[in-house]
Amino acid sequence: MTANDFVKIVRSGGDKLRVDEVVVSTGTQELHGKGMLKINRTDIQGQIAEKGDGYRRLINVVRSAQPYSMQQMIQALASHFELQWQGDMENIYSTWSRARHPLVHEKPRAETTEDKLKESVRNESQIAGGINILLLKLFGYSGWLRHSALEDGYRKI
Repeated sequence: MTANDFVKIVRSGGDKLRVDEVVVSTGTQELHGKGMLKINRTDIQGQIAEKGDGYRRLINVVRSAQPYSMQQMIQALASHFELQWQGDMENIYSTWSRARHPLVHEKPRAETTEDKLKESVRNESQIAGGINILLLKLFGYSGWLRHSALEDGYRKI
């Protein structure tokens, strides 16, 4: 197939090609192999069978990769938005981590003790405040805000 033929297929979209020799360059290495390319109008997806050392290294890296934990993701957001983690966003995360399951899945509030109800509402308020902090930072806000509707606390972000 010529380069022009390939361009025509990509522009028309919705085609599958069997490839006998494909080279995928990752910037640090090249993978050579056979496979299938599925071409859409927005992307090209490939399934490549390759038996060389590069492929084995890539598979080993992917297999050993650990996904980010929820705490690591929230920590990354706090760091990106230049928010203090220790003693601040960490506390909000802790509340969310401890309280989210009971808030969503426990028995109806009508069957809850008054102390548990107060704690539940306070937790919801703190979680909502933390979400507001992240959203406001995302929108570019900096200044004073009330971090919890139930607590008389203001903070600057």
